[in-house]
Amino acid sequence: MKKLAAFIVIVIMTVLRALGAQNYPATGRVVTQQGDAVEFATVVLLQDGQQIAGTATDTEGRFALKVPAGDYTLSIRFIGFEPLEREVRIESPTDLGDLTLSAAATQIDDVVVSLLKKCRSLFCCSGREDSPKRIQKYFDADKKLKKIFYRCMKVCA
Repeated sequence: MKKLAAFIVIVIMTVLRALGAQNYPATGRVVTQQGDAVEFATVVLLQDGQQIAGTATDTEGRFALKVPAGDYTLSIRFIGFEPLEREVRIESPTDLGDLTLSAAATQIDDVVVSLLKKCRSLFCCSGREDSPKRIQKYFDADKKLKKIFYRCMKVCA
């Protein structure tokens, strides 16, 4: 009789432990302000600063994470967009819906400055008089590159 009681207690404890550790799916879609899918964005669920689960969005901007019930911080990041953080509660299968990322204001002035320094060494100091003409043909096809090329030429003058 004692063995049967011990067996029942062990079975009940195992079932309760399994129910308590059940993972629930948290799904959603990451989109831009125009409603376009954000492919391969990083999606992470944090609890007390620790990463519990993470994934990347698919080509349609969708993601799915499985976590135990609880309160989490949802963090979504992708280059060129402002990070999105939101508090979420997962108690059952949860659809977080469309999560919108805002475009980040970025500048490339430093890249242009570096390019201008490089232009000086490539075009002005190469020791070949035909260097600008020879290289110009590569830039003529692209208007942005052409504009940079002509800025380089002003630096050389």
